[in-house]
Amino acid sequence: MSCIRVYDRTTGMPRCSTAADLAQIIRVADALINIDAVGVACKDIENSDWSGKLGVLITLVKNTNKPPVFLWEQPATLRAVIEIAAIIRGGRDALRARPYFLQLAPPYR
Repeated sequence: MSCIRVYDRTTGMPRCSTAADLAQIIRVADALINIDAVGVACKDIENSDWSGKLGVLITLVKNTNKPPVFLWEQPATLRAVIEIAAIIRGGRDALRARPYFLQLAPPYR
């Protein structure tokens, strides 16, 4: 998850990953019937800040109907994701009844 470089399809050379790369990877995963959720395969390096993290969620939502899987390290970002997910589901009660995303929580020391 969250690779920062990809191989360019035209040149074959490694380069920084973009939102377009992420969208393309998500669409491939969306088309695979044996995949049940879609993660953040690469970062949008150019927009890799707080608002860019929300942009990643929007890229996921626009390119798959499968539940998104991601890691949000900042509480403010997670709160924003919960709000977006509640809108997608039709409100907080609907989100509780039918969760929309998977949040990864790595161990911290």
